[in-house]
Order: sequence, then C-alpha cells, then structure tokens
Amino acid sequence: MALFGIAIMAAPIIGPTLGGWITDNYSWSWIFYMNVPVGIISTGLSYLFIEEPAVKADNKIKKLIILAF
Repeated sequence: MALFGIAIMAAPIIGPTLGGWITDNYSWSWIFYMNVPVGIISTGLSYLFIEEPAVKADNKIKKLIILAF
C-alpha cells in the first residue's frame, strides 16, 4: 500500500515537471516518441508471457489449414 501511495503522490508532481523540461529542451513531439520503446517492450513481454489456450490454438491452426486449401 505504501508503494502505491508513493506513486499516487509522486506522479502528479513528476509528470508535468518532466514533460515541461522535455518540451523546453527538445520539442513537444518527443513526448510521443518516449512511448515507442515502452510499447515495444510491453509487446515483447506480452508475447513471451501470455499464452493462448490450447483450444483456441487448435482452432486457429484448423482455420489456417482450411484457408490454405
């Protein structure tokens, strides 16, 4: 609970401050570019750790086989 509370208290302070610094020193478009590595990492981790149920995997293979012929 304490960790959650610290994040809730720190985010409204750090977010606008960091965003303003990035905007002043670089450009406003860099705010959007910062999300690209986060998206790539989250996509990779999702691919590694989230597994599709066997039933759905079997159905997907059957559909691919049917579409191939």
